[in-house]
Amino acid sequence: MHRLFVMSLVAGLLVICGGDSYALINPTFTPVHLVAQADLILVLKVQPPDAADHCVGEVVKAIKGKAPDKSQTIGLSQVSNRDQATAIKDLIGKAPGAQAILFVGKKEMDESMAAMLHVGGKWVVLDAGKEKNTWEAQSLNGPMGKMEAVWAGGTDMLLKLCELLVDRPETVVPVESGVTWSDKISLGTVPGKISLAQAVDLAGKGENALFIASDAGDRLFQWDRNTKGFEDLTARRKLGSKSVASAWGGFTGSGRVDLASWDGKRLTIWAQAADGSFAPTVVDDVPADACLGLVAIDAGVPARAGLLWTTPTAPVLLVPDRVKPGAFICKPLTIGAAAPKDLGPVGMCLVADFHGDGLADVIQVCAKGSLLFTGKARGEFAEGVGCDIAAGSGRTAAFVGDWDMDGRLDVFTTSADGCHLWQNVGGGNLKFEDRIGLSGEAAYIPQPKAIGGNVCDFNNDGRQDLFIYYAEGAGPQLFFNRGFRSLGHGHTVDLQDNNLLDGIRDGQQAGVVADFNGDAAQDLVVVLLSGEVVFFPQKLDADAALAARVALAPGGPYAGPVTVTATSEGRSLGAWTVLPGASEAFFGSRDATTITINWKVPGGEMQKKDIALGDEAVRFVIPPGK
Repeated sequence: MHRLFVMSLVAGLLVICGGDSYALINPTFTPVHLVAQADLILVLKVQPPDAADHCVGEVVKAIKGKAPDKSQTIGLSQVSNRDQATAIKDLIGKAPGAQAILFVGKKEMDESMAAMLHVGGKWVVLDAGKEKNTWEAQSLNGPMGKMEAVWAGGTDMLLKLCELLVDRPETVVPVESGVTWSDKISLGTVPGKISLAQAVDLAGKGENALFIASDAGDRLFQWDRNTKGFEDLTARRKLGSKSVASAWGGFTGSGRVDLASWDGKRLTIWAQAADGSFAPTVVDDVPADACLGLVAIDAGVPARAGLLWTTPTAPVLLVPDRVKPGAFICKPLTIGAAAPKDLGPVGMCLVADFHGDGLADVIQVCAKGSLLFTGKARGEFAEGVGCDIAAGSGRTAAFVGDWDMDGRLDVFTTSADGCHLWQNVGGGNLKFEDRIGLSGEAAYIPQPKAIGGNVCDFNNDGRQDLFIYYAEGAGPQLFFNRGFRSLGHGHTVDLQDNNLLDGIRDGQQAGVVADFNGDAAQDLVVVLLSGEVVFFPQKLDADAALAARVALAPGGPYAGPVTVTATSEGRSLGAWTVLPGASEAFFGSRDATTITINWKVPGGEMQKKDIALGDEAVRFVIPPGK
């Protein structure tokens, strides 16, 4: 037996939502134990097998122990299972110079050397060869087939985690979310077709209201700390919108957040007055093409947000008219001549600073691919070019997060035929690669017909998590981040697994994870097919959780979005996209710490702020002009 890799491999079998599917995360042997027990950890550049079934691994560096002078040679002829032998050859032979991690230790019984090789997101068991610096592959996926219970994810992400664990051995790699819900609260039934459930900071004080967009009449709900329930604000706030598509932003320059609502025929700006009530103004000049979605965006006009209007062809930027209040000027974005032509049905556009240069970019997500319009200046975009992101067939959705925690914004897509995690790998032309197959349990637990979701940090550990919901066939699902894009299913918060809500498998119209009751812990809202809105508050051991929240106020010189990144005690906390009133950065923490945030706006330098978390959450509003 391998002391290094088997001693604690008594895998905890966790029953997973979705019928007969199961997932393995070993609670007693994690990458923490793996790194601690390894005597030597090497990063190799592995070449494909030669005619004698030998692979040469050039030593790139040692991240624990002393690097040997010679390359490591791995033999594949002793793998007894023919299918596994073929799989290992294919795994290593996929690309010349594939990155691999070699963990070396001693066997428990006889103290002879043994090793584990992680390559292409898979584990290979190795025994020491007859010669020094040689190894013989024995099997795929480790002792008892359980090494993927230690780490399921990409080799690139495991390398990041191991480097962090060597530098900071106290780093925790979670095996469960550590979260449960308190008793559910029904907010009643909203009629009509629901297109969105969203957290909105109406007053700019960090107290999220719940906005439900419906073509039969939108609704606003606010948590009441005295009654421990929600108040329906819709009538009192005089909000009479009916939204097929909607967006919140500072459209009037009042310093308050307003609602842009498309009811299928008219675009109306519902301006928020100082007393919190809303008054409508119909926008006369709108694009002739159908509206598939609205997003608030800086259009180069100080203090007033513009709108990006998604059409079946090219997006249209609605720029606030500097002369006529309440009016917009239509400015279609241009698709380049070399852009791909047949991308399939168009989904909603994404707006975020994907390049990290302080300027908003636009990605029009389509079924077979996407178009990228790179921001050149405020309200100015380069011609659309092809982009790797493809949403899939049927009803689709897309949202932004940073699940690999590298400070670059990624994209998650849902569709009738499955989910995809498009990792932003950078580059001047902004390249995305689908890494859903190397994303832990998110690779196989999500079902078809997911229709939306959002990035979150529902267990307040500073790692970005994932929420998705379904049109039918499954209940909503939450995945906690084990660190660097290895996502584990949040079984303890799964409504279907725990029988917390009748009829949940019939599907949901909308859902959102955010903090609605002001305790700095994120809660769950789902809208059932019946239109019933159900709230699940997070159960806390203390009065409140710890988090650093970062917001951008409406009415400032720049309307967003702004990308905010953070670090804490040597660990990256990733990137969030921030829009006034509509989305905040949320950096959770389990313990008192200092979180350093960074942000940049167009034309400005990178800004930095240290946020000290002691015994309560802290909310920081990015100052105007910085």
